[in-house]
Amino acid sequence: MTKKQKPADLWFSEQLEAIAIAIAMALVLKFFIVEAYQIPSGSMQPTIIGDSASGIKDRILADKLVTMIRDPRRWEVMIFRFPLDERRLYVKRIVGLPGETMDILGGDVFIDGAIARKPDHV
Repeated sequence: MTKKQKPADLWFSEQLEAIAIAIAMALVLKFFIVEAYQIPSGSMQPTIIGDSASGIKDRILADKLVTMIRDPRRWEVMIFRFPLDERRLYVKRIVGLPGETMDILGGDVFIDGAIARKPDHV
């Protein structure tokens, strides 16, 4: 028993359709769900490493969907573009939230007069 072979043009159109769907899904993932970034500087060390002089840069995946669903929370890491130069990325940890008063005394962070300690899992 021999298998029927598809004509070359039908096979080619099926492959083209599969590639187009894969590209569309990748673009949706990149723009709305998750995106990969390289850490440009060492400002988040030792948690996240980045050093342009030595060429060592951690890679992270940023969850874009969660920021559309809810407000950011304290101690989460956020990635954003510098407003005056859209080419520059910043990776920073959220410490203060709207409406709070923050003080830094002797290296300790105080929020509304009480010391703010990072949880162990952070």
